[in-house]
Amino acid sequence: MKSIKLLLPLCLLMTFIFSSCGGGHKEQLFDYLAIKTKKDANKISLIDFEGKIVAEDEFDAGSTVWAINGVIFEQTKERKVKYWTLSDKKVKPLIDKTFDDGTPFNEDYAVVRDDQGVLSLIDKKGKAVIPNLSKLGEYEVLTAGVVSDGVLRFKADDGKWGYANTKGEVIIKPAYNNCENFVNGNARVVNDKDEFQIIDKKGNKVFKGEEDVKYSPISEKYMVYDKKNGEGKHYVGLVDLKGEKIIKDGKYTDGGMLTSGMLAVKNDDSWGVIDTKGEVIGDLRFKFDSKPIISPNGKVIVKVDKKVKLYNSKGELVIGLDDYKSVIPITKDKFIAINDDKKIDILSEEGKVLNKDSYVITGDVDAIALLSPDVVLNYMSVNSKYFNFDKLFTNTIASITTKDIAGLNETSNIETVRQKFPYVKYTTSNSATAGNDYDMVMGTKSSSTAKTESTTTETAIPDTNEQFPGVGGYSYQTFKGASQFDFTFMFDGEVKTYETYDASYNPIYRLNTASHLSSVDIGFGDKSGNETFKKKLKEKLISAGWQTTDADTDASMTFTNSANANSITLNASKLSITFYNPNAYTTPQYPQYETGD
Repeated sequence: MKSIKLLLPLCLLMTFIFSSCGGGHKEQLFDYLAIKTKKDANKISLIDFEGKIVAEDEFDAGSTVWAINGVIFEQTKERKVKYWTLSDKKVKPLIDKTFDDGTPFNEDYAVVRDDQGVLSLIDKKGKAVIPNLSKLGEYEVLTAGVVSDGVLRFKADDGKWGYANTKGEVIIKPAYNNCENFVNGNARVVNDKDEFQIIDKKGNKVFKGEEDVKYSPISEKYMVYDKKNGEGKHYVGLVDLKGEKIIKDGKYTDGGMLTSGMLAVKNDDSWGVIDTKGEVIGDLRFKFDSKPIISPNGKVIVKVDKKVKLYNSKGELVIGLDDYKSVIPITKDKFIAINDDKKIDILSEEGKVLNKDSYVITGDVDAIALLSPDVVLNYMSVNSKYFNFDKLFTNTIASITTKDIAGLNETSNIETVRQKFPYVKYTTSNSATAGNDYDMVMGTKSSSTAKTESTTTETAIPDTNEQFPGVGGYSYQTFKGASQFDFTFMFDGEVKTYETYDASYNPIYRLNTASHLSSVDIGFGDKSGNETFKKKLKEKLISAGWQTTDADTDASMTFTNSANANSITLNASKLSITFYNPNAYTTPQYPQYETGD
């Protein structure tokens, strides 16, 4: 499972503790904080929100440890995942098994991946509720997220996102370019037409976004939206789920998420805090250089001349916290305060220090950014490594014998290749890869924007004559199969020649059938580095009569057979066959022409 974007180090995820979404069901994400004590800097301990140690030096410092929903999630430095429970200040295995990858538990379920690359959904007893989450009905699953609101989001092998329930039933078919977890029966999505919507669990549209407007996550039944004016300048406003603009765009250039009926917004120069009527709250007027942090109980944390101050919901100063670099809400009535030396204290809502000892937090504290727990859960996902080898092989390579590969051999020329592998103009949107591409800010693109971007994402193979698309120089390249394996064919001479010119002195081409195939490279695309795929492909080669000359552990293996002098090499990223071609090739003589004086 990947961290919360590369923007934020894994070790800082523990700081995403608390930020109310109002209508969101998840108010507090973490049960305990993972810290380091003075006793052993090479170990991780857990403390509660009173600052008391509940598990001391139980985890290796190289691990990532999150205590969520009564289960302690550990991802070791080897990237393996374990689940623990806490009893009498000692951690004990919740499940007596180590997984290749996994998510933390949410709503009593976790998505895990076994050593064969197969995903499953397990409960807290380790039982596989969905034994093969990598295959949901007709869909092969590339990526699966956590269970939220009783359902989980998944990416199918066509690159589209859909939703399934905990029985493994697909309740909303994959049809979205982007989507998020359901919360209180709603989820924000972007469909395959790049239209922003909010849908219910039946897939019905309950909100439609405007063109070229971006929307932040739902907070207290509102969304902050971002819109450009006629001069291209961004402005933010607040809209409800009926589409009514509560605070209209045109005044504020940036904003946070609505919390406790309060919204941090920025004018051209400074930050302030307003209510849903757009009125400034007390002394929280526009005078702050950085975004104010609003806690779920209405406290506001600001910085004045780099000094931290705590205000109440009326905009009145409660206390100055000048000794701290930053203060962040972690529960409804407690804060985590960070010193310049990265030590932390637990503070009450009045700013009183609760812990006796200061604990050390590692990483770049300046990278900390507060998100709501419901938003954080969208970043938690696992990639499947499962695939149907026979189906994949049939759709891509198709065949291997002692004399040919993919139906080609040394007698094949450019015409043969073009018949078996017709040219396909490749676009980046054709390739579906595993990965969680969740985006916190979503929006509808205008038709003109979508058209422009579609054009720029196309990667057409260079060609000098439309009569033979994709054919040029000494190679021919095409793309075939759902996994977008790429085939590169090399010949023992030029594959396209010309013998004459048209009236404008443009060469008139023909295919050079005297040039024969000398090698074929098959790149594995998203299967590059997949050891299971490499192993199965090796088995296919051996069953077809090829013998390896290298040890199985070698990064690159060479295969030969007694039927001919051809050879095959196999490594983590491609399969290559070199054909022995005894036919000598003579470079064609091209006609000359004079341009005149």
